[in-house]
Amino acid sequence: MDWFYGYDSNTTRTKVSNLSALTDLSQLRVRDLKRRLARQHGYGADEISKMIDKKDLINTLLYEEHKVYQKEEQRRKRTMYRRRIMTSLICIAIVMFRDLWIQLYELVSVNVLVYTDKKLYEISRCREYKSLKGLIGITFMIILDLLQGEVLQCTCSSICFCLDSY
Repeated sequence: MDWFYGYDSNTTRTKVSNLSALTDLSQLRVRDLKRRLARQHGYGADEISKMIDKKDLINTLLYEEHKVYQKEEQRRKRTMYRRRIMTSLICIAIVMFRDLWIQLYELVSVNVLVYTDKKLYEISRCREYKSLKGLIGITFMIILDLLQGEVLQCTCSSICFCLDSY
């Protein structure tokens, strides 16, 4: 059985079978059928006036609803196809470059650990000497390092070396 978008008793758009859509539309008045064709599917007054019989109006409305359903189904299939392709490409990239990803992660984590240990040591020395000016200065140095990207620059140069050796 074919499926169309039809109208239930509240005239809301729902997915119903061909038979129930036909019975719902046959209960409508000709004026309502013409209004739906004009507003929802862009039929002009001259096109609607050519359809004298109520059966022609119902068949035309069912056909237009079927076209809308097919267009929506095609869009949904395209979206699912794109998602499948992207998922497979990501999986392939992860599997192919797994060793590289592991090596890069270890390299970045070591560089960040060395930087934080160095700054923590400097902070502990300032606390040991009870130097508020030194703590403020280290805080500004950390902010400047982050703004200049020295931490990232050190990591990036290590990554380039890692990629050359790979």
